[in-house]
Amino acid sequence: MSPTRIAGRARGRYGFAVVSADRFDQDMVEFVIRWRRYGGGCAADIFEEFGLPEAEFFRRVFVLVTAPSVGLVIDRVVLDQIRHTCLTRLRGLGATARRA
Repeated sequence: MSPTRIAGRARGRYGFAVVSADRFDQDMVEFVIRWRRYGGGCAADIFEEFGLPEAEFFRRVFVLVTAPSVGLVIDRVVLDQIRHTCLTRLRGLGATARRA
């Protein structure tokens, strides 16, 4: 399957590119991509690396991967896995995702 291109930028080391002025946003999306097959990473690692509670972290990532203002070059399957991971974690925490 070909990647979905929502901005012109070369792919990063994980096979996608996040076009954002904020490196913090990029790092969050990369983290979920690395850990998506394992549920998105553990809450302790998320807090240690990003200083965010688990629900806030997954809410932010969900907004990033669904907001049209953030450019991603990513395989559609991987993008769907990220969205699924975020929604699953948020549901498990009793939280909800808010789209931009």
